Amino acid sequence: MKLENNGERVEGLNSKRKEENLNSHEKQALDAGYIDKFFPEYRTLMEALRERRDKAKNAGNNEMQRYFNGLRIYVYTIFENIWHGYLISYGEPKNGITFLVNGKECYFDHPYKKHLPFFSSAILHLGTCRDLLLVLLALCARGRGAIKNENDLYGLVMFPNGKKGFKDRQKEFTKDLEMISNRHQAYAEKGERIFKLNQFRNYFAHRLRLPWMEKEKSSEEEYFITRDLYNNVTQGNEENMKDWLFDTLKDQEPYENTIRKAKREDLISASEILQGIHDLMAEFLNRSMGFIKEYIKTIK
Repeated sequence: MKLENNGERVEGLNSKRKEENLNSHEKQALDAGYIDKFFPEYRTLMEALRERRDKAKNAGNNEMQRYFNGLRIYVYTIFENIWHGYLISYGEPKNGITFLVNGKECYFDHPYKKHLPFFSSAILHLGTCRDLLLVLLALCARGRGAIKNENDLYGLVMFPNGKKGFKDRQKEFTKDLEMISNRHQAYAEKGERIFKLNQFRNYFAHRLRLPWMEKEKSSEEEYFITRDLYNNVTQGNEENMKDWLFDTLKDQEPYENTIRKAKREDLISASEILQGIHDLMAEFLNRSMGFIKEYIKTIK
């Protein structure tokens, strides 16, 4: 969902629109219309968390101060990351990206659409939002006594490894969703979709080189993968993935030729993948903030 604008430059701290208690990232997002469109719950939640933190601080209640300040830090960090995820997904560096290495310029045009390392870093970036959300919801759901000592905090932050650890964390995540939303079924189901986005990140950012290709006679400055491959990964069709991996390692050209010759509706582009992930996560994160805002009212 792209923001509409009049082409006016957004300059953060130097922007015409001044707002108290907002830093440069938040002011940029506000001036671009991003907060109003995607995160209407964000500012009221942050204000509520600041008020509860300051009240606890003034009362000398270290446990409550740590709890509400911890929630505030995680909410802001998630917002900062998803805002930059939007810029990566929908925006385009104005003049590409140029690195200076040993006096030599290394230039990349359309970096997140045509160059795999940039695309992979974007996938990892959006995955960071999901991982931060796991910690935020766990911290929120466990209440004021969640982090009485450093071991409690370490237990929330560290994720278990392996398939069993992944499934255990998913179960905990679902319980946390149900608790803060008062068992809102549609919200919990959307949360499971968010959790499973990690499947795509693991395949295409961690474990294999994504075979993608330009489409013949296409005016789009994009690389593509087949929708069939994307759907197999995101839906967890392991048997189909096994066959695809096995065949592609022998010779990737048949798959690349499929992309070159395919109909546009049978392909999904780099930016479409990133935009779809962003939009799904942004809607869910904003809704989570609304539930958290109501949930913390029950914490005395």
